Amino acid sequence: MERVMMYLNKNIHQIKTNLLHKGYVQTMFLNTADTINFKKMTPAFKTRTFPMTHLNYDRNYSFLSLIAIFFAMSFLGWIWEVGLHFFTYGELVNRGISQGPWLPIYGCGSVFILVLLKRFRKKPLLEFLSAILLCGVLEYGASYVLEHLHNGV
Repeated sequence: MERVMMYLNKNIHQIKTNLLHKGYVQTMFLNTADTINFKKMTPAFKTRTFPMTHLNYDRNYSFLSLIAIFFAMSFLGWIWEVGLHFFTYGELVNRGISQGPWLPIYGCGSVFILVLLKRFRKKPLLEFLSAILLCGVLEYGASYVLEHLHNGV
């Protein structure tokens, strides 16, 4: 330990200038002694901010990307429903009306939000409320059609 202290005392100026050069700490040099002002220390890593100006909310989606979004969100919806049922009741159940790991109601909802609510992108609160209304109507309509197709079962 004594060796380390001797090394630090001997090379303190070089260590401080290396730290300053690399941007790790900001030091305050006094005329009487070399001290580090701990109130002005910055972390050893630099935080990076990502400006939101480069995102294009008004972009148009191609037909193939809408199909990919449909299947991806259908799969994520299935994961959500199965996981929710598993953690609530402790059993794995294939949720929905279709065979396989997908629930098309989630895919339809996400594609409808992207396509039909594009005009509200610059008004997030209005888009959010419209998405709630759109998904509610879609869910109710799907349940109505499925009840009549399967005779209420």
